[in-house]
Amino acid sequence: MADVTDRKAVKKMIDAAIGAFGSVNILVCNASARSQKPFTEMTYEEWRRVIDISLDGSFFLAQAAVLSMIEKSWGRIVTLGGISWHVGTPGRVHNLVAKSGLVGFTRGLAVELAQHNITVNCVSPGFINTERPASAGKRPALKVNPPVARMGETDEIASMIRYLCQPEAAYITGQTLHVNGGMYLGG
Repeated sequence: MADVTDRKAVKKMIDAAIGAFGSVNILVCNASARSQKPFTEMTYEEWRRVIDISLDGSFFLAQAAVLSMIEKSWGRIVTLGGISWHVGTPGRVHNLVAKSGLVGFTRGLAVELAQHNITVNCVSPGFINTERPASAGKRPALKVNPPVARMGETDEIASMIRYLCQPEAAYITGQTLHVNGGMYLGG
């Protein structure tokens, strides 16, 4: 484990994984800070913390791991987005900016790394049945409830990530895959 906002710590962690396993073939960028605060009350430090963890952390992780993937001419990178940035959620503007930035990051890497047989995709979960830290605030109420009329389970997100990491998913890259019970039906 490493603090994903610490570039040196991330490099050390990835180097340790390469030392132990010979390479890094799959990278899942799932670090996130889930705070909730109205924009007018948000401090710059709170803004930066969310951006640093989600965007800089993904940058540091991918940059440390991708050379190993390029050497093998094979790799899978999956970033984790979220439903909120697609539909808007009050008190989470910093999170929405970070998650939308991950989509751009995903698309940019997908185009750049495709020639090396590396796919890069984003999984965007809806409401998932997990414990929320107190700093995340209460679960936001969205204007749209999922047509499946229930919360998602962590295994459903893990299954999508697992699929994207299989050789059979080699033709899927640069995509945002929504796993949200139909909560967001947009493009």
